[in-house]
Amino acid sequence: MIVPIVIDASSLQDEFTMSKQDIEEMIDQTVKSISLEYYRLWGKEASKNLNSTRNRYLNNLIYVDEGKMRGAVVLRDEDPLAMMLEDGVSAF
Repeated sequence: MIVPIVIDASSLQDEFTMSKQDIEEMIDQTVKSISLEYYRLWGKEASKNLNSTRNRYLNNLIYVDEGKMRGAVVLRDEDPLAMMLEDGVSAF
């Protein structure tokens, strides 16, 4: 599930005499910093709670820079085990 983060910077231009480009660069850095911190915390949580499957799971957890003011943390579905750990799997 994608959780959007909305940053309202409409008052910054007037309050701090910032150009639109400066505001966009600040928001871009903020979004990327939040995304990278989320990636770090997700990996830390996985490292704490997984044992023999830890490396496979972490190898499929990636940060994606999606361009200007966009960033994402994704668990690639290339390894079925990583997806089973994330989504759960029914008993055999």
